[in-house]
Amino acid sequence: MRISVFIGEGPSGTGVNGLVDAAIKAEQLEFDGIWYPQLNNVDALTVIGLASNNTSKIQMGTAVIPIFTRHPLVMAQQAMTVQIAASGRLSLGLGLSHKIIMQSSFGLKYENLAQHAMEYLSIINQLNESSSVDFTGQFYRAEWTIALPTFSKFPLFFAALGPKMLDASGKYADGTITWMAGPTVLERDIVPKITRSAQISERPSPKILVGIPIAITNDTEKAIEAVNKQFGFYKKFPSYKRLLDLENTSCISDVAIIGNKSEVKKKLERYHTAGATEILAMAFPIGEDHNQELDETWNILSEIVKEIN
Repeated sequence: MRISVFIGEGPSGTGVNGLVDAAIKAEQLEFDGIWYPQLNNVDALTVIGLASNNTSKIQMGTAVIPIFTRHPLVMAQQAMTVQIAASGRLSLGLGLSHKIIMQSSFGLKYENLAQHAMEYLSIINQLNESSSVDFTGQFYRAEWTIALPTFSKFPLFFAALGPKMLDASGKYADGTITWMAGPTVLERDIVPKITRSAQISERPSPKILVGIPIAITNDTEKAIEAVNKQFGFYKKFPSYKRLLDLENTSCISDVAIIGNKSEVKKKLERYHTAGATEILAMAFPIGEDHNQELDETWNILSEIVKEIN
């Protein structure tokens, strides 16, 4: 099982330089990868392009960029450019985002999600295969060639939590990226559905990338309180609430990975048994010295990576 770090804030701080420094540190600690969310601050692909000039081997990915905010031609062009800069180390993670964000913040319609996803991924796939596309769908039209002197394909992931999106991911992507999905949901609902879809489409076994909050600490009670406070707002989003309901819990702390080193290692193994092929570990602080705590968590998690590998 691969273990990567998943950050919106690195041990050395926020902002472009802090996130680039985080990639350098993650490579030094021998993590398998580093994944950046697309939030309302920096642009994730731009950060990866910059970080690629300061690293040499660590894999880097987006988790995730909302598809409605960028035409698939633009998205593919950006990803192909960054893939060249990163010498083939980019993984492109895409997703639907949420209705409240797309409608309230961007003024976009949020409907016919499955059809949008399938058309979008189809266009990206054509460009990823040959740098050219000729596609006419219900929502997208794309006839274009992206003229680059050299290019290598990038792995394509789609954040899928429900049956229709898992089906689309199995058919058109290399796997899925989850967030707040517990081991029971993974094992029972997510992995079987996307795997079956990939099999029907005669595609390779999908990769299951599991984003999850993590704290390595002896103060479990304080960590539980902290994770429920810091990440509790996710319960307001229907897709994440549904995952928690399927896991038979209403607490983020029940799906987070919390404990001392040995306890965390055991919980990581449980996620692996449930079908996770890669953990995207979002370390979270439980005290006041955020940078020091994140740094300590990364260091211990790095030790676990070396023990597992």
